[in-house]
Amino acid sequence: MIAGVLRELLGPAATDERVIRCKLSIIGQCLMYHIGRHVIERLHPQCSVGADTIDCVAAHVAEFSLAAIDGLRRTAEQERR
Repeated sequence: MIAGVLRELLGPAATDERVIRCKLSIIGQCLMYHIGRHVIERLHPQCSVGADTIDCVAAHVAEFSLAAIDGLRRTAEQERR
C-alpha cells in the first residue's frame, strides 16, 4: 500500500529502487522514534515520545517525508528531460 502511494507521489519518472528507498526511509523514521525512544529522551529531555505525542510525531514524519518526496519527484522530472 505504501509503495503504491509513493509511486503516485513520486511520479512516472520514479524507479523501483527510488520507491523502495523512500518506503524504507519512512519506516525507518517511525522505527527510530519507537526503538530509540529512550535515547531521544536522554538527548532531548524536552521531547517526550509516547502516546501523548504520537500525533505530533506522525505529523512531522509526514511533513518531512512529503517534502523529500516532492524534491525527489522534481529532480527525477528534470533528469528525464
